[in-house]
Amino acid sequence: MKKNIILSAILAIATVNCGSIPRMVLLEAKDTAQPYELAVCGLQITVPAGWAIEKDATSINDVYVTKDKIDIHVDYMATEKDATKIGADLEKKIEKDLKTDMKVNRVAKKKVNGIEAATIYGMAPGNVSIDIDTFNCPIAGSVAFYVVSPANTWKRDRGYVEELLRSVKLISVKK
Repeated sequence: MKKNIILSAILAIATVNCGSIPRMVLLEAKDTAQPYELAVCGLQITVPAGWAIEKDATSINDVYVTKDKIDIHVDYMATEKDATKIGADLEKKIEKDLKTDMKVNRVAKKKVNGIEAATIYGMAPGNVSIDIDTFNCPIAGSVAFYVVSPANTWKRDRGYVEELLRSVKLISVKK
């Protein structure tokens, strides 16, 4: 694990200095929906037809569900189980990445397919929507799904995220 963290840090420094972070495809886009296990946290999602799963070189467990120019970031946090706190932590991370403040409009706790979840609805300057959906993982930690959308594509982008969220389910874990 320590080697993976060191390797990720080296790759992060190298790719930041080069100006772009290369990605590798973990699941090719197909004409039909396909399952993808987030095995590290004990959940499975169904990737819609035409979408792929990609991973950048700087990440150990985070992936992107992607199609055309839309990236739904799937971010795994190993230590935190409180979905609302995860959202608040991600809010700070997103603000830092975007170099802007994010205003939280509301937080909605819910259950999706029996799994504790929460959605944080937020906006950033420039009429940009940032919604963060978090799920408690049965193994450890939490996983968050988020996309940054201009207001004019928010409804479409949110629809894609909602489709993905409805597909989240528990996987059986071998002991």
